Amino acid sequence: MLHRCSFRTNSQGHRAPRRYLSSAVPAAAVGLAAVVGLVAGCGSSESAESAPITPSEASTSTAESSAAPAPAAEGIGVPVPPAPGNAVPGEVAFDPCFEVEDALIDRVGFDPGSRQRQAAEITGSSLLTKIGCSFRRYSTVNGEKMPIMSLNITTSTESVTDVGADKDHEVFDSAPINGRPAVVYRVAGTTLPACDAVAEAPDGTFGVTLTAAPGAADAPDPCGEIREAAAVLASALDE
Repeated sequence: MLHRCSFRTNSQGHRAPRRYLSSAVPAAAVGLAAVVGLVAGCGSSESAESAPITPSEASTSTAESSAAPAPAAEGIGVPVPPAPGNAVPGEVAFDPCFEVEDALIDRVGFDPGSRQRQAAEITGSSLLTKIGCSFRRYSTVNGEKMPIMSLNITTSTESVTDVGADKDHEVFDSAPINGRPAVVYRVAGTTLPACDAVAEAPDGTFGVTLTAAPGAADAPDPCGEIREAAAVLASALDE
């Protein structure tokens, strides 16, 4: 599979990947603990499905790539592969896996070491481009480390207006995030305890999805955290 990538040079002289195309790989939701799913379609109407995993399983990307991980950019400890390339219109320049630093992930309570490539589905005739990154939050249960919450960060060519107007989205907050037009919503009909937010970005939208593990006693309400988390993470757009 071909990968398209250019580089930018940061203030320290390091080269960091900057421009990628997305994959048409279907969105996949990876279970947290036994049953929770990772909602990969932030800002879209595709449904989420869960696949069971065990706590001892190695964390793997839902977007398999034949490319070797790129060198980690400054401020990021875990290298990840470039976004899979594909001849789909709509190029996005801001790749969350290379642009959202570990310090921001830590600030919203997730493990920077769990960083992995996450691809979202491109469906129908909309010809959207969407790429992203996923993370986990852990808790110790009976002496065992268990994932209790997932975080997905995406960049999409979809507009905030389109996300808010989607009939499958239950919008409950449309106040700006960091001064950017934004909407906070739930995907209608989902059984997962999940919440989404998108803010306007140069490529279209910057999206954040929080999904809690059902039944986890110490898993917070995703909708109670989503606005604050989105504001912290979207600050990467201004750097």
